[in-house]
Amino acid sequence: MAKAKRVIPFYKDPSVFSVNVLKPNAAGFPYDEAGRKKIVSLNGLWKFKFLESVLNIPEGYYLPENTNDDFGTIEVPSEWQIKGYGVPEYTNVRYPYALESKRKSKIPYIHEEIAPCGLYVTEFDYAPSDDNVLLDFGGINQAGEVYLNGFFVGYSEDTFDSVTYDITKYLKPGKNKLAVTVYQFTTSSYLEDQDMWRLAGIFRDVNLVYVSKLSFADVHNRTDLRDDFSTGVLNSKITLRAMGADSPAAKLIIRFKAPNGDLIGETKADIPPMKDGSERAVEYAKTVKEVLAWSGEFPNLYTLDLILAVGAKVLDRRILKVGFRNVRIVPYNDETGRGPFILLNGRPYMIKGVNRHEFHPDYGHAVPLSITEKDIVLCKQNNINSIRTSHYPNSRGFYDLCDRYGILVMCENNLETHGLAKHIPSSDPMWIAPCVYRITNMVQSYKNHPSIVFWSLGNESGTGRAFDVMRQTVLGIDNSRPIHYEPDTRLKASDLYSEMYTLQTKMKKIGKNKQVIHCRALWNNMMGSVMKPSYYKDRPFILCEYAHCMGNSLGNFGDYMDDFKRYDRLHGGYIWDFADQSIKRVRDGVTEWTYGGDWGD
Repeated sequence: MAKAKRVIPFYKDPSVFSVNVLKPNAAGFPYDEAGRKKIVSLNGLWKFKFLESVLNIPEGYYLPENTNDDFGTIEVPSEWQIKGYGVPEYTNVRYPYALESKRKSKIPYIHEEIAPCGLYVTEFDYAPSDDNVLLDFGGINQAGEVYLNGFFVGYSEDTFDSVTYDITKYLKPGKNKLAVTVYQFTTSSYLEDQDMWRLAGIFRDVNLVYVSKLSFADVHNRTDLRDDFSTGVLNSKITLRAMGADSPAAKLIIRFKAPNGDLIGETKADIPPMKDGSERAVEYAKTVKEVLAWSGEFPNLYTLDLILAVGAKVLDRRILKVGFRNVRIVPYNDETGRGPFILLNGRPYMIKGVNRHEFHPDYGHAVPLSITEKDIVLCKQNNINSIRTSHYPNSRGFYDLCDRYGILVMCENNLETHGLAKHIPSSDPMWIAPCVYRITNMVQSYKNHPSIVFWSLGNESGTGRAFDVMRQTVLGIDNSRPIHYEPDTRLKASDLYSEMYTLQTKMKKIGKNKQVIHCRALWNNMMGSVMKPSYYKDRPFILCEYAHCMGNSLGNFGDYMDDFKRYDRLHGGYIWDFADQSIKRVRDGVTEWTYGGDWGD
């Protein structure tokens, strides 16, 4: 039961960024026969101890016999700086002091004496069940080392993607002790140099998930529109898995429902017995005439209801929303002189978007879903039709809301290395592996959302083979969406020509497909690279950031809108940003809206 002494702790070892994490999937949470989610929330008050250094972690705090009487309490989900532990730190290009960034030969290196951590402990009751039990974390900032009843469960370094562990074999009837060591800084923190508040904690939902031993391992829904966009085509790959025991013969029932709830198709398939540890894929196809397509104006959602049963007993059920839409890039037409275009359901799509950090002055990154919904409603009311999730995947509920309200999404990978982008990730295999881990987590988790129209490989992280590998990883999972990456100087990894804060004079040159200098940035000594007309002749151009409006700015915005309308190639962009990142502080009865430097950081 005792923790084995490691030669190198996980948080200091760049080769370790994921231990015992289950493969991400897009099947959603399981439901029972009555349509109730088979989950138990572990949100609430947890025992908590803040430590200013990882060197001070007490031995065996996670063991059942340790009562942790010297711990305080903290609300989960939250970030501990928001709750009064430690100091919020805001930085953009510069890395936090706990991460060595000046002596390049030492990178990656954690200054452990100033690297904080938080120890989390809670208890939950467990009644023996025929189901497997999974432990799902929606997000841990920055890494979590998980123990149950004294046993090591797993570890992951990826702040903004969910992680799931199989805890079935560690459970016991009655009370169970769950402990998580949360590290604010790890070697993977070098991949998270976003322009934002550097906070820490278990900041998204924590759930126990009950899954039958024969269950849906994954569902991948691919939709398209044909016959002048009047016919919808759905192709689903449904993956079943036996986990924990051999499974008997079963029945798969597939029900497909219209947006108004009417049943428009039902299919049944026999599933032969399966051996423990095996998987089986079932293909399902559905054609819908006179389809109600999904768009920003009309976000029509159909329902795919999947039931797995043995006799009259329902083992597993998943309920997924399906939107029929088509997004593609059309190259420049030499005969007509028109294009290139981004087409959504056959029509040119103008991005009237914003960059949005998932952040709130009262909650940090632990934004309640009710506030996220208000943000999306505010976007709709102000003719904002698209959100770039700068610069990491958002919480699960965000994508569900965008599906429902009709907000188109550029879903961005949790990757930015701004201050060290000359070196990280570049073409270094040490960094390529965790980059692939992150992009895989994102795409596998959110591939079924119709609102997502672009995948983004990350932000301000230089160039190198890492981006070619990530592109191929994305295409190996989902090839139905264009891929975006702004620093790509030869448009090998990116399907879009993208830039941030492009000058007005240059906008017109790009609109006319003239030679320009692309992406003057730190990683190329502000020299940029020549973007020849042949490189981007067939690529639509977007501004992934523009009209910087933190504080008092947003000048000549109308000039940009005029250019978007004048040139086919220019397809709009994402304003920086939706709302300032500020933390609310009340001192002596006075409310302050604090920014970087206001906390002595």
